[in-house]
Amino acid sequence: MVKCRNWGRVVSPKQVGPCPRCRAFDRDVFARDTFTFAEATSYATTREFLDTRFGSFAISLGLALGSPFLGLVLAGWPGVIVGLVISAVSLALGYGAATKVRATERGGA
Repeated sequence: MVKCRNWGRVVSPKQVGPCPRCRAFDRDVFARDTFTFAEATSYATTREFLDTRFGSFAISLGLALGSPFLGLVLAGWPGVIVGLVISAVSLALGYGAATKVRATERGGA
């Protein structure tokens, strides 16, 4: 914005020469500039949960609990030993019945 210093009237910045009213050449020039700062933001959401497979869990539990008793009924105490070995195998299978899952979602501007 440009103003005449003597009269205070706003003068067109394109006008060349003296002020049309008071014929003075003295002018005050006001400049305005605007800056906008934007900060980049981002986020990360992590969700942890157990993914349970109930079929695998039921088979593993049935093998672990039933095999020693089945060995006792069918073969006596040596069958119990075999049943405990089968239980150990079902324990290894049981780790696949419940799996810890970590899901991470990332986003931002």
